[in-house]
Amino acid sequence: NKSESRISLNVWGNKALVERLDTLAYKYGVIYKTPSQSDSWNERNDPVTIYLNNPNLTPQQLEELKREVVAETKPFIRSNEGFGIYGENIAPGVEFGLESSSVEIQRLKKEASEISPELLDAFDEYLRRDGKEKSSVGMNIAAQKVLNLFHQKNI
Repeated sequence: NKSESRISLNVWGNKALVERLDTLAYKYGVIYKTPSQSDSWNERNDPVTIYLNNPNLTPQQLEELKREVVAETKPFIRSNEGFGIYGENIAPGVEFGLESSSVEIQRLKKEASEISPELLDAFDEYLRRDGKEKSSVGMNIAAQKVLNLFHQKNI
């Protein structure tokens, strides 16, 4: 199932952490990803992403999952660096936010079109993967930062 929201974690890689994530994923019917190699954990401020892809989660279960993630990952949190950018910083090193969507991509492209046709062309190319209109949350943040720079220059 496609995930509409996610939880990002700024954590140290650890076997005990993965065991806790496995338990949570099984309990709530969600999935998560980690870097494939140990040295990659240090390259990101959010090396773990939990995709909330279970459409049967009730709002109450979602809140329970968030509380459990905070409690279970607390011993492994590295820092809060880089968080609070795209979502709700629900605890140090734990962020809840929406996934990228076609609605967000269209909003970014519309804003780019209001600046210039060239910027729209660049965004149209940038906000694609495998020839389809698709982006990550990080790509959307980068695109918004570019738009903000144009707006600042015009003030």
